[in-house]
Order: sequence, then C-alpha cells, then structure tokens
Amino acid sequence: MPTTSPSGFRLEMLNALAREKKGKAMEDACATDPRKLETRMQFEKIAFEVAAVDASKLDEYLQSLFGRSNDIATTLSMVCGNVARFAAELSSLDQLDMATLSRVIQGLVGSGRLDDKSYQALKDLGGNSVITGEIADVLNMRLSAIDSWSWGSGLAVDQKRITGIWNMSMRQGCLLQAIFLQYIGVRWSRFLKDILKNFRRSYGVWKSNKMAISNNQRKPRRSVDGPQTDAANADVPVGLADFKQTLHAGSSRHKQYGQLELKQRLLHLVSVDMVLNKILQTWISFFAMFLEAPLTFVDDGSNNPQPARKRRQGSPATYVLNDVFSEAVLFYLDFAVNQETKGVVKAWETVARFADKTGTVFDSEWPGSVRVSKVPKASLAKYLKKTILSRFSISEIPDAYLFFPVQLGGLDLRSPFVSTMPVRDSIMSNPEAFLWSFLQTETELYSVCKMSFDKATCTRRTRWTRMSASEKENFMSLDELGKYRDDIQFDTFLEKATRA
Repeated sequence: MPTTSPSGFRLEMLNALAREKKGKAMEDACATDPRKLETRMQFEKIAFEVAAVDASKLDEYLQSLFGRSNDIATTLSMVCGNVARFAAELSSLDQLDMATLSRVIQGLVGSGRLDDKSYQALKDLGGNSVITGEIADVLNMRLSAIDSWSWGSGLAVDQKRITGIWNMSMRQGCLLQAIFLQYIGVRWSRFLKDILKNFRRSYGVWKSNKMAISNNQRKPRRSVDGPQTDAANADVPVGLADFKQTLHAGSSRHKQYGQLELKQRLLHLVSVDMVLNKILQTWISFFAMFLEAPLTFVDDGSNNPQPARKRRQGSPATYVLNDVFSEAVLFYLDFAVNQETKGVVKAWETVARFADKTGTVFDSEWPGSVRVSKVPKASLAKYLKKTILSRFSISEIPDAYLFFPVQLGGLDLRSPFVSTMPVRDSIMSNPEAFLWSFLQTETELYSVCKMSFDKATCTRRTRWTRMSASEKENFMSLDELGKYRDDIQFDTFLEKATRA
C-alpha cells in the first residue's frame, strides 16, 4: 500500500491551502467588483421603481390604434370574447391529467431554466406514475383556486458572471410552483399565438404592401363559389345590440321569437357575460400577482437579510409567461408599425411614440444584429477583441467566445460558408426545372377552373348575385392569375371547380 512521506504530505496541504486561499480571493474580488455592484444598482432602479406610464394616455393611444375602422374594432371584439372563453376553460376542473403533466415536465426539463439539482429531481420524477398523479391532483386544485395564488416567500435573485459580464438570474424556487407556472405559460402561449395569427389574417385588419386584387379580377374565384346570397346571414340574435333592436323595434328577422323567450335569452346572455368577465378579471389579478413578484437577493445572505421587495417593472425571465407578455406587448408595436408607416423614418417615429405611451425602453446599442461580409476572419476577430477591450476593459478573449451562441454568452459570430455546409446535399441541382414544373401545374389547374366556369349553366350564373353581367361571361386570363398568386388559394379554388 503506497504511503505519503511527511514532506509530500506537507506539500499537499500547502497546495490545498493555496487553492482555498485563491478561491476565497476570487470570491472576495467578485463581491467587491464595481461592475457587479453597478449591475445590481441598475437592476434595482428599474425593477423597484414604478414606470412613468400615464394610464389614460395609454388607453387613448390604444383606442386610436384599434378604432381606426369597423373591421379592426369588430375583430378585436371577437378576440376579447375568445380570450374570456379561454380563461373560463383554463379555470375548469381537471385540466391536468398524467399525460399532460408528463409533457409539461419534459418541456420544463428541456427549457434550460433549471439549476442542476432541480433538473435532476424532475428527470427522476418523470418515471414515477404515483407521484406524477398526486402532483396532477395538487395542481388541478391550484388551478381551480387561481384567485388565491401567490408567490409565497418570493423569488431569489442571484448574480452570475458570464464572460466578464454580470447578469441577474431568477432562481426557480419550489418545483411545484415551477411546474404550475410552466403549464399556465405554455397554455397561454399557444392560445396567444393562435389568436394573434387569426387577428392578423382577419379581413380589413392588417395592411399589405401587395397590389390589391380588384373586384373584376376576383370573378373566377366568385364564379366557382356557387350561389352567393345574404340568406345565410339571417340567423338568431348573437349579441346585446340585436336583442335591444328586437325588443324595441320588432325586427322582422326575429319574429319567430316571442317577447318572453327573447327576454329569457337576453338574461341568459347577460349572465354568461358577467361570469366570463368575472373569470377574466381573476386571471388579470393572477397576471398582476405574477409580475409583482417579491424579490430577495442571494448575496445579502443570512448575515444581512433584507425584506422582500415587490417588483414594479419587468417580468421574471425564467418563466414562459415572461415570453407571453413580451410577445403581447411587441404585437401592439408590430400592429402600430403596420398601421402607421410606409417608410423607415415614419417607422422609427411610431416606435418612439409607442415607447413613450407604454413606458418601454429600447436599448439603442442592441436594435438588431450586425452582418459583416467580405472581411477576413482573422481581421474581424481582431477588430471585435479591440472593440470589447475599449468598451468593457476585457482582454485576452479566446476566439471560441466570438463564435459561441448568444444563449451561452458568446457573440454568435458566423462564417457565411458554415451554415450552407449541412444542407449542401439537399440543394437542388437544377432549380429551373422545379420552376417550370410549378408553372406547368399552375396552367393545368387554371384550365380545369376555366372549364368549370365555361360549363356553368345559365341558371347557375343567375345566382351569382355579386357579379356583373360582364364578369359572368369573362374568365380571368392566365397572365392576370400570375399577378395575384398570393390572393388566390388554388387548392380551395380547384376543389370547388371540380365539384361544379
């Protein structure tokens, strides 16, 4: 059995003490690093001070933005109704089963937002059906009592140094809380994505730079639609305005309903509206509670404990709900730019107005990415290192840092040749042949649709009430079709044509 000589033992002890002393020195240096202290001061100034937002002016701004036309206002009203119904659905009982919970846990494990201990605990939990079932029951109870949810003791804020820059990091804390918020965040994220896409696609809402297709050029689409009358719009009353008109004006559209039945339906509609609004207000209160998370700092420690302070700006970045709120706010900006601009100068004016009304701050140093071309890699790396040294006083930066992705603290510098290498085998050797094939298929589809138009009987053509006599006899030319490919959905067009 090997033994250690006294001199060897003393050497090991000295090395251990030296390492401990070096580690302590590094901790002390980090604790007194002026850049770390400055980062915390900047965070506290932003997080704990109420944003200078005039609520009345913000409301006026949004009213003017979404009140530009009846189409926008009507679509927004439908969106609000869908939001209320989704909120009610999410508050219903037994939302989470074991299969759904397993997917939520998998998503949280793969999100990269957990520390090592929580990550391992969730990985071990995934295969235990008994514990997973118990957790699902607990979270379902929390969902049904969403109006009483709270952060508990709050969130711990830690400072981490990544490539010489101090960043504020939120610790997840309780795993049950993390799973609960992950589920809510994913559900609202998916819903928000769908509802905003539908809003954007709605008629008369989103401005387009494409050339609008005229009524005369829409005739081939309308001709294969068959009879187009307003009879389908004659339906039962769908809103309070319809009921009011029916009760007081005796609308002929609703003669089949008696006065008593109409009043009962009205009361039912009002009661449903009240319930939906109550549930929606509950979720709004939950979101406010989430945003106003009480924060404590890990560096304060037990020797200098500080009371938790309620956050007044921003959102906890380690949760999916942070992405939901960010996308929602930026959607307003996206819509404002779409509605108010036709050029770069006007766009920046719109962004500045949006920032003023909402209290949003845009970092002028990070408005987008930078693309550098036709510069030797060595010269570019040298330039970037020189710039970092002048701005942040950081030297001896390895080249690997420049090419690391942003998520890992790098600059995501890329060679224009690297990105094409993985897909080189899938690049078409003859793209011209693909284009010719597309044009040939388009011509064949056009022929089928025109044949359907030509075969339409006189009786059928008389039912095309929205078309002029000329439109009923003349079909769009193939050249005209090429101008409006984006507007004409050929799959639907062909399906209707072959049924005619």
